[in-house]
This record gives sequence, C-alpha cells and structure tokens, in this order.
Amino acid sequence: MIFCPLIFIIDVWSDIMSKKERAGAIALFIIYLLVLTWLIIFKMNTRLTYYGFRSLNLKLFAGTARYHGTLYYNEIIYNVLAFIPFGTYVAVFAKKKKALWGIILPALASFAYEAVQYILMCGIADITDFAANTLGGIIGVITYFIIKGLFKKKHVYIINSFAALIPVMALIYFVFKFVI
Repeated sequence: MIFCPLIFIIDVWSDIMSKKERAGAIALFIIYLLVLTWLIIFKMNTRLTYYGFRSLNLKLFAGTARYHGTLYYNEIIYNVLAFIPFGTYVAVFAKKKKALWGIILPALASFAYEAVQYILMCGIADITDFAANTLGGIIGVITYFIIKGLFKKKHVYIINSFAALIPVMALIYFVFKFVI
C-alpha cells in the first residue's frame, strides 16, 4: 500500500533521462522509501512497536506535536525534512505537471503511512504529520526546480548524488544504534 505511488510513477511516466540516470534514480528512490518506512513505521527500530490502541488526531498542531502543553517544533521540522526527497523525486520522474504531482503523491504517501500506523497500531495517525509531510513534498518540488535551474542537464546527477547520502546516513545510524 505504501509503495503504490512508486509503482504509479515508474509505470506511468516515460523516460526523461538517460537509462543510467533513470536506473540510478529509481534505485535511490526505492532505497529512500525503505528508509522512510523504517523511520515512520518502525520508528528507527528493528521491529514494530505496538501501542495496543488506535489513535487518530485530526486537530492541527495538537497531539503528537505537543508535549506537556508545548508545541514541539522539532518533530514537525523532521517530518518536513523527511519528505523533501519524496517531492524532489516525484518532480524528477514526472513528465508533466511536476508541481501538481509533487503535491498529490507526497500527500497520498503520507496518508498511506498514517493509515498504516493507525491500522497496525504502531503510531498515532496525525493531521499535523500529514500536513508537514505534504509541505516537505512541496519543498522538494521547489528544490528540484532550483537545482534544475542552476545545473541544467546535470540536475538528475546532482539529485542522485545527494540522494545517495540517505542510505549511507541510515546505515551509519543503524550501526551506531544497534551494533556498537
């Protein structure tokens, strides 16, 4: 369910880059989605943490974003940052209407993640997370246009180079948290 947007992107949009760039972009996007799933669903652990109850928060900037009555901006910022690559890759793969798809697909993916958390009772489905994730996707599309404007034909190479850091950082975190 979570990877439906990925399948949609790969099946629908035609080749807009070299085969080597496309293969690299698809591979890095898949790795990014796996890391994102590990981050959102598994909470950066090796197994699911079950809450034992379902929780749905439909009040913006309440619930998971609040601790002891104070708005915790860091969690919102982390959600935005986590979805920036999603929006960037949607723009890379989209043939037309990059900005529109850059809003719709991150929103659908965010909704899917929140739904999985609710169904599996492994997190709190939260409207603030949904909004922050969607905002991250929009920033990702804007980032794509900035990189494309600055680097012209090398923009996919630049994006892939930065995206290659995501699995490296996740691996380093995993090693320090669970091995050392």
